[in-house]
Amino acid sequence: MESATVIGTPPDRLLDGLAGHDFTAREIAARHALGLSEHDPAAPRPARATRPNRSEEAAMTRFTVRRRWSGDLAGCERALAAVHRADGYPVVWPEHPTDWLADSDQLAAWVAVAPDGTVVGHAALSSGSGSSAGAAWARRSGGAAEETGAVSRLFVDPGARGHRLGARLLDSVVQQARSWLLLPVLDVVTANTAAVRLYQQQGWERLLTEDQHWSNGMTVAVHCFALTAADDGR
Repeated sequence: MESATVIGTPPDRLLDGLAGHDFTAREIAARHALGLSEHDPAAPRPARATRPNRSEEAAMTRFTVRRRWSGDLAGCERALAAVHRADGYPVVWPEHPTDWLADSDQLAAWVAVAPDGTVVGHAALSSGSGSSAGAAWARRSGGAAEETGAVSRLFVDPGARGHRLGARLLDSVVQQARSWLLLPVLDVVTANTAAVRLYQQQGWERLLTEDQHWSNGMTVAVHCFALTAADDGR
């Protein structure tokens, strides 16, 4: 389905203002619906000369989750490299990591940011038509894989774990998918037990487990999950 039917079509002014950024048409329309300007939401602000008060200091100690913009990709790559060294995700390190992070079928993406502004996590919502889980759901329900939205590129830097950032990133993807009337689905390598545990704790239903034959010749076992219940464990 087209997101414009849900949240409206942005004016040409906004489309022009977002030229050169990695926003999709759905992201642009969503930004317009929320009343956001064409400027990147995370653009650097001038440094403050005054000492922050207590409430500001408390706010600065919090991790935040927000929409990704083009300037975040270098930080996302650094966090991904740390995850790859610690956990072996992704299984095969991409030749062009930033292209892999901003895959062409993405509908929206989010980052987790540390108090000092460092990107420490990432998640994306992609079309479910290209995922094994989307196909599995279509076979089971008799619907179409295009009615699903796939969670992808979800990871948290090992040094920033313990703050529920994985759950918060996942929740951001789920809420956006539902707002576009897409059923959340995902594929996860069976060896990634920490991710599997997170999905099960959040109420995801395992549809099946199957072997995927990757273009590099590898055969990898993956679980296919869908979030079919209204109550997702939050």
